[in-house]
Amino acid sequence: VPAAATIAAGAITVQNVADFLPTTDEHDGLAANSPTAANAVITQAEFDAHVTRHETGGVDVLTDLPSAATLAGGAITVANTASHVGGLSNPVDANHVNRPLSTGIVADGTSDGKIKTTATIYYTIHGQIYTKTATDDLWDLSGMVDTGGAEYKAYRLCLNAGGSASVVESSVQATASAAHGALAAASDTVCQVAEYIANPNCDFNGIAGLAAQGTQYDGIANV
Repeated sequence: VPAAATIAAGAITVQNVADFLPTTDEHDGLAANSPTAANAVITQAEFDAHVTRHETGGVDVLTDLPSAATLAGGAITVANTASHVGGLSNPVDANHVNRPLSTGIVADGTSDGKIKTTATIYYTIHGQIYTKTATDDLWDLSGMVDTGGAEYKAYRLCLNAGGSASVVESSVQATASAAHGALAAASDTVCQVAEYIANPNCDFNGIAGLAAQGTQYDGIANV
């Protein structure tokens, strides 16, 4: 979009569009689609045709605007623009921007209620790659409240740039999927490298171990 475009309240506004919109004549007398018609709807086909006519029009050429774009007061407004940006309807999600690059790296630790890494982990935070060598008892869940007979809880297992471990706990939910969905986002200063979802009746510090009482996932759980 042109440099003069502004973004506010979920909409893109481009000023002075009359300079590059088709004239009424170019629309063959369809006054409803004239640049001067308040709240006129400019369709995708009309924009595409205009761009074709003005290919050398410089930076003030708009392409790929949704058909729902409206014109009023010398401005184009495109509502709900997030739906037109592939893969970015939630533009800033640290759990996907910061991501692990390793698999097969978590297992029960030596101590009850703890999870270890079995190999060197490679992960990114803000695009920078970090490593953490295999470490026993890295994440400590032994103090978590045990789940009841129909309860699930999920845990983000995170590392920061220095390799220090942290955990994000979900609320109690009725299914594993709901527990995963109830997790709050991790800080953008850490990377979620694994996840643990505790089954009903999970005794976090019991001798059975966590793997036998839930599911350990590399990265983000797919449930």
